[in-house]
Amino acid sequence: MKIYLTNQSANFKKHLDLLKTKPVMTYDKTRLVKKVTTISLSTTKTISELDLTFLFNYQIFPDNIMAFKTQWQDENREMKIGDTIVQQACLPPVKAFSQK
Repeated sequence: MKIYLTNQSANFKKHLDLLKTKPVMTYDKTRLVKKVTTISLSTTKTISELDLTFLFNYQIFPDNIMAFKTQWQDENREMKIGDTIVQQACLPPVKAFSQK
């Protein structure tokens, strides 16, 4: 993790290319806790009829909270296991005046 005071969006491609060459952090998988929750959606459509591309395109936060660049978007393809994501979270969520 690196902390910046300046907006790094213009440098996302450079950061992504660098991170793709780095190994994934090692962690103890036995310490990961799996939690499954279920919610009901009131809709006349089936799950296969719903447009969920926003979720799989990682478009889940407004830009003032988190900006990002994904490996699958950079390579113009679908998401796959092992892809790298560069993300910039703004604390507080104000682009002009925050740690990134």
